[in-house]
Amino acid sequence: MLNPYREDISKLRVTSPFGMRNGVLHKGIDLVSDGDKTLVAIGDGGIITSTMVTDPNNPTSEWGNYVRMDLDSGWRVYYCHMASRAVTVGQRVRKGDVIGIEGTTGNSSGSHLHFEIRPPGASTEAVNAADFIGILNVVGKVTPIVTEPPPELDLEYEQFKKKMVRYLTETAADETVSEWAVKAREWVMELGVSDGTMPQQLVKREELWAIVFRFYYIFYAEMRNFFENRLESKTGEP
Repeated sequence: MLNPYREDISKLRVTSPFGMRNGVLHKGIDLVSDGDKTLVAIGDGGIITSTMVTDPNNPTSEWGNYVRMDLDSGWRVYYCHMASRAVTVGQRVRKGDVIGIEGTTGNSSGSHLHFEIRPPGASTEAVNAADFIGILNVVGKVTPIVTEPPPELDLEYEQFKKKMVRYLTETAADETVSEWAVKAREWVMELGVSDGTMPQQLVKREELWAIVFRFYYIFYAEMRNFFENRLESKTGEP
């Protein structure tokens, strides 16, 4: 999850999700912190706008105190309704740097952060900010969607690998046919797929373990790539 607050997600709430609201598209998500209200950069980038709009004829006046930062990946990030801003135009920021403080300036009925994400090159188009930072787009306590490989993934893989190596070492000379292979042949014969003459040699136990390990490793590698690519595509970080 990409957290726009310095506060832990356990103290954050979604008060208004992305989507239609009173017949109008709410282009961002509204977040509230029940603890530290300090807002931080969700990635490395540059500050494009840092202003307080008071002219009612300006459409962005509803945002009050707001900051736009462009991530290195090109995505535009908007922090709106802030009580105060801690950055200036042209400033370079890194992930975690303070952007400002949650507030209720502009068209706001209470302290919150209107958090909006726009694609590279877009002017007014917005995407689901909840999906972008990795949380559920629902009112209530912030619930993260997994965006990083869980530690258990690496741990389980290492444990499985050790078991596989130990098993193959202990059974290297074992020519016993895998019980699974015997049952598999019986099953395909029952289905009429094979008359039992093919395959001529059934998989041995250690061969089966090697096959399972290969598939397990492919799954493990694909899972890591999925998480890492998803995170990189959002932040531009390697």
